[in-house]
Amino acid sequence: MAAHKNLQKIDHVIVLMLENRSFDEMLGWLYDAENAPPFDRAARGQPYDGLSGRGLTNPIPAGVPGAQRGVVPAGKASRLDRPNPDPGEEYQRVNVQIYGTAEVGSRPSTPGAMMGFVEDYIAQLREKGVPLTYESYAQIMDGYAPAQIPTLAGLAHAYAVCDQWHSSVPTMTMPNRSFFHAATSGGRVLNTPYVSWVRNDGNTVFNLLEAAHQPWKVYFDADTVAPLTMIIHLPRLIEYALTHFHHMDTFFQDCKAGTLPTYSFIEPRFFVDPNDQHPPHGVAAGDELIRSVYESVRWSPAWEKTLLCITYDEHGGCYDHVLPPQAVAPGDGAHCPQGFGFDRLGVRVPMVLVSPWIEAGTVFRGSRPFDHTSMIKTICERWGLPSLTQRDAAAEGVGAVLTRELPRTDFPDIGPAAATLAAERVPKGRPEDEETSALHRAMVGVAAAHAGVSVAEPATVGEARRMLQGLYPRMLSGR
Repeated sequence: MAAHKNLQKIDHVIVLMLENRSFDEMLGWLYDAENAPPFDRAARGQPYDGLSGRGLTNPIPAGVPGAQRGVVPAGKASRLDRPNPDPGEEYQRVNVQIYGTAEVGSRPSTPGAMMGFVEDYIAQLREKGVPLTYESYAQIMDGYAPAQIPTLAGLAHAYAVCDQWHSSVPTMTMPNRSFFHAATSGGRVLNTPYVSWVRNDGNTVFNLLEAAHQPWKVYFDADTVAPLTMIIHLPRLIEYALTHFHHMDTFFQDCKAGTLPTYSFIEPRFFVDPNDQHPPHGVAAGDELIRSVYESVRWSPAWEKTLLCITYDEHGGCYDHVLPPQAVAPGDGAHCPQGFGFDRLGVRVPMVLVSPWIEAGTVFRGSRPFDHTSMIKTICERWGLPSLTQRDAAAEGVGAVLTRELPRTDFPDIGPAAATLAAERVPKGRPEDEETSALHRAMVGVAAAHAGVSVAEPATVGEARRMLQGLYPRMLSGR
């Protein structure tokens, strides 16, 4: 398909990818009559597939406290660290959330109703030994109001929000992040077994850009120690470890100097004092990260030629009401041990698109739902690159969002800094004895597999970070 003509307006694509939040949780209440203006209605009378006025619920299983209520309605979060504890995100758990059963083939025989989120979260609470109360499990149905996430909501209204963007796979972090840059996960729908990721050698959009002599960089927080993108795609990216992977201070310098590369990918801070928004990490720190990235890009000399995209890798077990649609399989011949054919998408996640070429208040949709490979398609259309798999070849890019004939010169008011709302935010110096998430364990486990060593599974965040500090140099050296 020919490149969308609007893409010629941009020379830089920046993606900030946060962790494990669904569309309904973060932006389902973006437009609601109870919100203060301008969030009381979608601009220009556009349709918006959120939570307002729908009366959406999930059933409560029999025999648990509060079962007499029958259902849990979609509500608004009372705290900035919901849901707590972390919901389940594995392939089988996502099947329960969507279809009500863990064992689902590629094309389920029964229609999904998105009615298993409460059921699955109750199972998660039981596994973690959390006392069951209505309040403890009902939080899985809560979403944030615009005033709680002022930067994300403010940018969604000031520029564009896509309410039909899905993760690429109905599962967890590593397969979805692999799809984001390779349009395949090589048949994997789980982070485990970690050793399988040593063979994740599919071509990536980074390699396409390199072959076309287009500059690219991955920016990551210095505290994270090892970039997650490198851990996932080591066989393809190891030769660029010292030249194309940089700490966040370099990103801010590149913005200021107007020397941003063609493609920038930003990873948040995953460990101590995290700003990745991964439950149960509070959303305020991530909202501050979004603000710092946006303001740096907005005042960059490269602003008029830049498209900033803010998204999440997967829904992380958080509620969404839209049934994931069918999809084109990658067609790379990879075998999935769980029997999944990669022919349906994952749950919806937020995608906010920011550029001076976008009309304020845009609710952006394409001719069909987007998924993460739509970003690969956008890059490949703009710079004339070949597709990676059948999935991204069939995807639709986002060039149609850049509708303005002249770039905007305003600096929209996106509300108060998240720090002013963050009384419940866990302070800096977060105790390092916090329990690890599946992501922390996967980063350590895959790094150890790359390094050719066996390690015990880290129990705490501090332990995981220290282990990764030792493993990353060995991983890059192959020892």
